[in-house]
Amino acid sequence: MLEHSMAMATTFVGAPYYFSPEMIQELPYNCKCDMWSIGVVLYELICKTRPFSAMELQALMVQILKVEYPSLPLNVSPELRNIVRALLVQNPNERPTAAQLLQ
Repeated sequence: MLEHSMAMATTFVGAPYYFSPEMIQELPYNCKCDMWSIGVVLYELICKTRPFSAMELQALMVQILKVEYPSLPLNVSPELRNIVRALLVQNPNERPTAAQLLQ
């Protein structure tokens, strides 16, 4: 467990569908990768499907690295679209923190 929320880790476990770009690139990561995963789960809740899905791991990783996912349905509010878009941004420094997300 990381002692400080902004400490960096380099190992990972979990389902690759939820891996952030920095994890795939084997870069040090922090709590911003959790914000990415929240974006993936939020997308799943809205669309009832994963934003990143492929038959092969390599193809899945390319989708995640390019942040290529189907658009949200048209009936999704602009506010919710903005939240998903902010969470699923490639650069972790541009993702909101949990506190910012709740404001």
